[in-house]
Amino acid sequence: MTALAININLTLSEFANLDANKYYLIGIPLVFIVNRLLAFKYRTSKLQTFFYSAAMIVFGFIGSHWGADIYNWFQKQKGNETMFTRTVFGTILTVVIVTFVLVMLEKGVRLLIGKLRKKPVKSVLLRDVYDAIQPGALILIVFTKFRCLYVGCCHGIPWSWGLYSKKIDTIVFPVQIVEACMTFSILILVWYLSQKRFFRRGMALFMGGGLFCFGRFFLEFLMYYVPEDRTCLGHLTLLQCACILIFVICIGVIVYLYKTYPPDPLPGKLRPIIEKREAIKAEKQKEKAPRKKQTVSQKKYSKQWQSTKKKYKKKK
Repeated sequence: MTALAININLTLSEFANLDANKYYLIGIPLVFIVNRLLAFKYRTSKLQTFFYSAAMIVFGFIGSHWGADIYNWFQKQKGNETMFTRTVFGTILTVVIVTFVLVMLEKGVRLLIGKLRKKPVKSVLLRDVYDAIQPGALILIVFTKFRCLYVGCCHGIPWSWGLYSKKIDTIVFPVQIVEACMTFSILILVWYLSQKRFFRRGMALFMGGGLFCFGRFFLEFLMYYVPEDRTCLGHLTLLQCACILIFVICIGVIVYLYKTYPPDPLPGKLRPIIEKREAIKAEKQKEKAPRKKQTVSQKKYSKQWQSTKKKYKKKK
């Protein structure tokens, strides 16, 4: 295959040259819009959605640095060079933990206001908040991949075609574009699954996180690492081990929610369409169901009933 090189220095230069803090702050309106469009509107207010969206971006940005510090610490223990300045897994863990803390604080404030007013105040569910921030969390990952594409971090392995990387001065596999497309596909898939009967409130974030970790595990094989970094559990990287851990946790939470909570009414505009389809399917199954054969005594009884019916009509 002929080499196809795209020089990153000539693309996205004006936009991605922004300072990292300003770049991620641009994502707040985008995340808010996506959360309001795809999340469950009747479960969180606009103010709550905006607050948790902004908190997710701010603390997610901080968490990406914390995750990189932990990763680099592990590398130093092995005697390897530090590699990352930010990691997406630090963002994921920080967002989940900080959201939990903020929801608990909001619950306490609401309870206090209710006691002062001597009126019950509607509480907020952690599951609803997780559902509300899930679309924005995935779209934020897609958004950050454009900066990764320009800076050249997390670039792919040397390839016969792809993008030019100024860090190793060769053409590499376009792993950032693949990861962005994968994450956007997960966003659409989770939204589709949320319209199904098995879905429970709170599953959306863990569905998205589990699917992302599953895909990222295999994408790690196409990312560029020095051989010394692939030493965890055989030939895996530390981030692949993190993928396995987070994937198992997400599956556990999904199973727990499925078995603990009953199904809720289907949200969104698809609700009447899906319910109509399910009703049509139920009618078809009833028609296809085999009818029980009548016994001899039942046939005699039905014949007698028909004859008495005819006699009664004649008398009339």
